[in-house]
Amino acid sequence: MCSAWLERARVATLEGKLESAAQALQAAELYGGWEALDATGHANDIDRPLLARCRLDIARGNAAQALSDLDAAVGAAQARQRYWRVLRLRILRATALDRLQQREAALQELTEALRLASHEGFYRTFLEEGEPVAVLLHAWAEANLAQAAALGVAAPFVAGLLERLPAASGPSPVSIASNQPDPLTGRELEVLHMLSAGYRNRVIAQKLFLSELTVKSHLRRIHAKLGAQSRTDAVALGRARGLIP
Repeated sequence: MCSAWLERARVATLEGKLESAAQALQAAELYGGWEALDATGHANDIDRPLLARCRLDIARGNAAQALSDLDAAVGAAQARQRYWRVLRLRILRATALDRLQQREAALQELTEALRLASHEGFYRTFLEEGEPVAVLLHAWAEANLAQAAALGVAAPFVAGLLERLPAASGPSPVSIASNQPDPLTGRELEVLHMLSAGYRNRVIAQKLFLSELTVKSHLRRIHAKLGAQSRTDAVALGRARGLIP
């Protein structure tokens, strides 16, 4: 019951229906006694009444209070090794900082979140937070995509995440980072990343659930876009442009 009301509160908050979100959150809290026990059920490990309250506070313009609550929640989650929860908390903390007009600090917080998520493929955790996080992700990519590997963030993950976000105005961050008129797609970046790890076409196909013919097609496009003459050349050029570590 609590989880169902929390989901209603999340959706209402993202839709700007803040009164409805507050009512849903109030209903959730009637069933939220389990939160104090730090229950470890998979379905309840992420969205909890406190987290929903912080999300609503940010939307209402009370970001300072939300930031204080999030700071305490991050520390508690880390102490209990609830790393997936930490990821969500850090994403919300970034939005709170941005609402407080601390964009640089928000992007630093987002770097920590991306470092946690990018090697595990946690796209949905970002996408579920809507437009505020989408805006921050585009800003982060413009500023940091070229140095993603140095920051401990997998560039193919970021590219895939950007493809799943609403389109932003202005040039593509991937295009800016690579300084190419025709940037690599998210899937091409994944293939290039696996190429850099030394995988052959058959293994890449298996890992990405593609046919070998499709992998070869991706490789041809990668070579054309990077101006590469070989697999080794493609990897070297990709690293030089910050597309892969």
